[in-house]
Amino acid sequence: MKKTDAVLQQADALIKRHRSFVAGGAPPASATGGDVPTLTDIVTPEALLNEISNLVTAVLPESADVQQVEALIATYFEFSLSAMQAQSTQLVESWLARELPRILSHEVNREMAGLSGRIAAQVLAEFRATVLPQIGATGTARQKSGGAEDQQ
Repeated sequence: MKKTDAVLQQADALIKRHRSFVAGGAPPASATGGDVPTLTDIVTPEALLNEISNLVTAVLPESADVQQVEALIATYFEFSLSAMQAQSTQLVESWLARELPRILSHEVNREMAGLSGRIAAQVLAEFRATVLPQIGATGTARQKSGGAEDQQ
């Protein structure tokens, strides 16, 4: 029980330190000391392994064997991966709901502008190829017929 109490005290000190930071005040004197590392503390790999070992020992019963530890770790990773997958799925769905309409609208507008330009160019080309020669022929025919009438 003493190891569990020590872990709880460390967690409590960390929470108190975080709360005082969020509130904007100075951390309480009791939270500045203790075994919880601060950002300026250097944590060596050996110290980290020792702390992990202490936490595992505090959580697991003394009679725990390797299989129990492996099962606990597997359960933890399964839970963590499941939570990460759910968060990732929610993040992607949220992004798609927010961004896809904007992207589609932009692309549709761009394509419509291009399509309008191509249609206008095609209409103008066909107009020039078919209607303008007819207008020119009609004007030429009027000039010929008008000139003949003037001579009579």
